[in-house]
Amino acid sequence: MKTVPEPAITELNAGESSRASHVWRVDLPTGPQIYRRSWWASPEVSAFMLGLSKLFGVDPRDLHATAEAYRFWGSLEVWAVPQPLGLVEFRGTPALRVEFVEGESGTFEAVEARELGRKVARIHTHTADFFGDVNGKTRQPIKEFYPRALQAIREVAPSYQPAKWQAHWAEVEKIFAAAPPPSFAVPMLLDWNESQFVWRGGFPFALVDVEASAFAPPELDLAFWEVLLSAAQAQDFAAGYREICPLPDLSPVRPACRLILLALESEGSPPLEKWLGLPAHFTALSPHSFLRLDAPEAQPMSNVFYRSSKTYPVAQKAEGIYIWDTTGKRYLDGSSGALVANIGHGRQAVAQAMAAQALKLEFVHGSQFSSEVLEEYASRLAQFLELPDYRFWAVSGGSEANESAIKLARQYHVERGQPERFKIITRVPSYHGASLGALAASGMGARRELYTPLMRGDAWPKMPKPDPQLSGEEDAERLRAVIEQAGPETVAAFMCEPVVGASDAALAPNAGYHARIAEICREYGILFISDEVMAGMGRCGAPLAVRLHDQVTPDIVVLGKGLAAGYAPLAGLMASPQLYDTVMGGSGAFKHGFTYAGHPVSVAAGLSVLDIVESEHLVGAARERGAQLLAGLQELQRQHPQVLEVRGQGLLLGVVLGDPTTRQAMHKAGLADQVAARARELGLLTYPGTGAVDGVRGDHLLLGPPLSLSGAEADELLGLLADALKVEG
Repeated sequence: MKTVPEPAITELNAGESSRASHVWRVDLPTGPQIYRRSWWASPEVSAFMLGLSKLFGVDPRDLHATAEAYRFWGSLEVWAVPQPLGLVEFRGTPALRVEFVEGESGTFEAVEARELGRKVARIHTHTADFFGDVNGKTRQPIKEFYPRALQAIREVAPSYQPAKWQAHWAEVEKIFAAAPPPSFAVPMLLDWNESQFVWRGGFPFALVDVEASAFAPPELDLAFWEVLLSAAQAQDFAAGYREICPLPDLSPVRPACRLILLALESEGSPPLEKWLGLPAHFTALSPHSFLRLDAPEAQPMSNVFYRSSKTYPVAQKAEGIYIWDTTGKRYLDGSSGALVANIGHGRQAVAQAMAAQALKLEFVHGSQFSSEVLEEYASRLAQFLELPDYRFWAVSGGSEANESAIKLARQYHVERGQPERFKIITRVPSYHGASLGALAASGMGARRELYTPLMRGDAWPKMPKPDPQLSGEEDAERLRAVIEQAGPETVAAFMCEPVVGASDAALAPNAGYHARIAEICREYGILFISDEVMAGMGRCGAPLAVRLHDQVTPDIVVLGKGLAAGYAPLAGLMASPQLYDTVMGGSGAFKHGFTYAGHPVSVAAGLSVLDIVESEHLVGAARERGAQLLAGLQELQRQHPQVLEVRGQGLLLGVVLGDPTTRQAMHKAGLADQVAARARELGLLTYPGTGAVDGVRGDHLLLGPPLSLSGAEADELLGLLADALKVEG
C-alpha cells in the first residue's frame, strides 16, 4: 500500500463523537485530502455494528467492500456518501482516502422537519422497491433480521465490550424477540453528534457518513430520528413521512434504540443522558468534489459490454460544458466527448425539435421516401458550407460516412469506365473510422493491426504525414511520388484530415498544402476527399477546415460529430455535382445504403444544431476561444518541460508530451494516459492518444471543448490542465 505523507493533520471528528471511526483532513502541497480509518481498526469498535456486518456478509476488514457499498448507495441518487479514492496506509492502519460533498454546518433546531420526513420516506420507499429484503448480495430473508442480528451480536460482543453487553443483553434479547418482523431493510441514515451532513435548502440533504454495514429495518431508523429531533419536530417529521408512505409502529423498537445508543458509547464519550441533551450538530467536510474508486472490485455487476476493462463512472446529466456522474462529481468536458458536443450539453431547443419530429414523422426508409426535414437540412447545410450545388448523403456516424466516401469514389470511376481504379491513398498516421473500410484507410497501427488480415494491403497506399518544416506546396508534392509508385491508373482517391485529430493531435500542414493537393488530384484524375468528421462544422474556426488557408473545393467532404453535436447519431458526406450526375446518369443508383440513413429525428437534431451554430456565431467563437486556449497552452509549455509542443486551429488543439531531457517522445508510451487520468481525477476530461511517432511511441492530448465555451470556462480548463501536468512521467 502507498504511504501517505502527514503534514498538517487535523482530526475532524474528535471530541464528543460517539463513533469509533475517524476522519482526518491532511493538508498536502497539492491541496487538502480527507482520510477515513474504518471503525473496525479501533479497539472500541461497536459490537452491534460488527454483528450486523457479519449478518449481511460484509467483512469490515475489507475496505474494498466498504468502497463498493459507498459507490452503490451513491448510485441511488437520494443521499450523499463518501467517495473513496483508494486504499492507503495511514497512521499505521489501512484507510480509505475519501472526499465529501461540500455543505454548511448547522443544528437540527433549524430543520424543517416535515420536509425531512418526506425525504426519509422517499429513501425508504426507493430502498424497499430496490431490495424487497435485506441485501442485494446475500438475499437474507428480511423476516430473519432480528434473530440473525441477535446471533451475530452474541458471537462477537464478548470480544469487545463484554461488561456493557452483559449488563444489557437480557433486555436486548427480550425487545428483539418481541418485535414484529420488519417489512424491509434500509441503510441507516443517521449518525449522531458531529456527524457529517450536507445542509441544503434549510434541512440536511443527507448524512455523508454511511457505514457499509449499517442496514436496519426502517422502524429502527425512524426511532433514531425520533430521539434526535425535538418532540414538536418529531410530530412534523412523522406527518411528512406519512405523506409519502405509511409510518410503521415504532413502539416495539423505541427501547431498543436507546440501548443501541448506549452500547455504541465509546471510551471518553459523555454519559448517554448528558449526550442526548446536547445540541445535535452536523457539519459537512470539504473538499467538495466526488471522485471514483479505480479498483475493479468496486464496480457493481453490469450487463454492459464496455470498451475496455477499466472502471467507468456512470454519467447522469450534463449541461453547458459540464457532465455529472451518479456520485455527483462534475467534469469539465474539455474534449466534447470525442470532439462531438460542439454546442454544449443540455440544449432544450434541440431536444424539443427532436421530440416534435418524432411525433410528426419518426422514420421512413431511404429506399422509399425522402422527408421534409431532410430536404430542408440538406439545403441549409450546403449554404453553410458554401457548397451550393453539392448533394448531402446522410448516415449515422463518421465511420459510415467515410465508408460511404470510399465506396462512392470506387463507383464513380467504374461508372466512368475505369474499373481499374480502386486504391485510396491516405496518410500515416491518420484515423478515418472503425468500420473495416474506414479502418483500412486509416494509418493508425494500434487500431489497425488486429484486422490487417481482413484488408487488401495494396488497396491502401500511404503517404507521410504533414511536415511543418516544409512549405505547404513542397509538403503536398510528396503525394505525387506515392501516386506514381502505386500506379496512377489504379488510384481512385486521396483522403486526408485537413487538421489531424485522434492520431496526431491537431497536426496541420502549412498554407498552400491543400491547394496543391487539389491540383495534383486533378492532374491525375483522382478524387480529393476531405475528412472533416472532427475538424469541420466550425470547430477549427471555419465551416470547413480544408479552407482555413486555401480556397479549395474537394470532390467529397465527409462530415460527422458536429453535425448533430451528440444529440443524435448523424453524419454524412457532401458530393460534388459531377459525382452525383455520373452515378445517377450511369447505373442510376449508389450501390450502398444503411437502414437509418437520413433518419428524420436525427436530421431534425442536426437542423436545430445548425440554427444554434449560426445564431450564436459559434464559428467565430471557436476562433476567439481557440486563440485564448492556445496562448494559455503556450504558457503551460514554458512551465512544464514535458510539454514538447502545443498547436491547433480554433478549438481543435493538441498538446504533445515527451521526455523533458531529450525533447523527444518517451521510450515507452503512457505519459498521456497518466496526465489524462490525473485530469479526470481533478474533473477535466481530455482525449489522450499515442503512436504518432512510430505507431507505438508518441504521447499527446487532444483538447476540443464545446464551441460555446466562455472565457472564464477556458481559464478553468487551463487551470485544471496545469494541475494535471504536475504528474511525474
